[in-house]
Amino acid sequence: MKLPEVTPEKVENEIFTVKPEYKYEQHILKLQTMQGFYEEYISRLGYTSSNAEAYETTEVFFQAYFGKRRFKNYESFRARMSQFQSEKK
Repeated sequence: MKLPEVTPEKVENEIFTVKPEYKYEQHILKLQTMQGFYEEYISRLGYTSSNAEAYETTEVFFQAYFGKRRFKNYESFRARMSQFQSEKK
């Protein structure tokens, strides 16, 4: 599966269009939690063409702030997300 191209310009544009209802710092810091990362991923599903693209754009957003990826790849994210959702029940 080919992932979408994510450029620094796309990330920069997106950084400045973060959901306005969030306080900026809290929104960014929350990405470090599984709940925050998951919520960001879910919010991107509506304007991306696939789950993998929503995941990848969330990773790029995370990486822009923290200098590293949160997960190794989409498959590891899916496995952790499944575990996370089971824990919430």
